[in-house]
Order: sequence, then C-alpha cells, then structure tokens
Amino acid sequence: MSLSQLQETAIQLSCRHKVPVLLAIGAREFPDRRESSAPVSYRATFTWTAAEKARLRAEFPRVAWFGRANTDEVYQVFETPACGAPAASAPSSSAGNRQ
Repeated sequence: MSLSQLQETAIQLSCRHKVPVLLAIGAREFPDRRESSAPVSYRATFTWTAAEKARLRAEFPRVAWFGRANTDEVYQVFETPACGAPAASAPSSSAGNRQ
C-alpha cells in the first residue's frame, strides 16, 4: 500500500462517517527518509514518495509523535483534514506532540 492510497482511504472514511480519522504510521524509516518502502503485516509493503510525504505534511496535521517508546515501536499520528476543506496552509508539527 502506498501513502497516497492510505491518505485517500482515510479521507473517504472521514467524509463518509463525518468524523476525523487518525493515521498512525510506525514504519521506522518513515521520519528520516524522503522516499522508501517498509515491510508490514501480511507480507505487504508500505511505500512512500517525497511528493506523498509533502502532501501528508501539508494536509494532515501531525497530532502526536511517540518517538521514545520503550520498545522498537515509534509512531507519528496524523489527522485527516476536514471533509471538503481546503488543504491546510501549514502543517501542525508541534500541537499535541509527545517526545
């Protein structure tokens, strides 16, 4: 699954049910690499490009970051934009972050 597919699915769910959807992304390489891929459950692969990450940062505010977990699971959590709303003018990288 690509980051674009994940974003589109989240937006569709948010619009259909009229609620925000949170995306928790825990691929270890995700924060540091502009584009890459990571294996995930069920023999699948999660991929992202620089353009997809730019869209995520522009339109999906980061609402939490769990970067110092006691295990190897490190997550960034993003919230879908309001259904039908224009893209945010700037990403929210500090609101609600836990470090």
